[in-house]
Amino acid sequence: MTTKFKVKVPESVSIEIKESEVIVRGDKGELKVNFDKNIIKIEKAEDTIIVSCEKNIDAQKEQAGTVAALIRNAIIGVSQGYYAELALVYEHFPASIKVQDNKIIVENFIGSRDKIVIPFEKEKVNVKVSGTKITIEGIDKYEVGQTAANIEQKVRPKGKDRRIFRDGIYIIKKP
Repeated sequence: MTTKFKVKVPESVSIEIKESEVIVRGDKGELKVNFDKNIIKIEKAEDTIIVSCEKNIDAQKEQAGTVAALIRNAIIGVSQGYYAELALVYEHFPASIKVQDNKIIVENFIGSRDKIVIPFEKEKVNVKVSGTKITIEGIDKYEVGQTAANIEQKVRPKGKDRRIFRDGIYIIKKP
């Protein structure tokens, strides 16, 4: 008995199955999902992708479920896209944020003269700053989430009591 996971494909999305990767194309771009062709079998049937594994072993079922979820995320990404929202919070010193090229620059964080520079990959995500809000948009859920997490981790008060110094950049909405 084989385990099968079905993924619905909307009409606006095209899927191409190659030897060990699935290429998902849509209005917003293209994403590739890699998989182990020795364990997982992927078939296309009309408007559905069927991800299956030959043996009914837990590890193989988990891998097939993961690949199905990655394909689902890629379909959502190329058709609708993902976005995350972050907010700059300051109580003690008025900090500011700006985007230059492929870097986010935070100035005057907790009164520091040093600028905090956070790099990001401009080809994969689009970062917009409006006042104290940061919006990250992209088609890859992982890249959007990782960029938001990197920003949140970099702009944190170090060596201060978090109950008193609540300054920082915090994720408001996850992708």
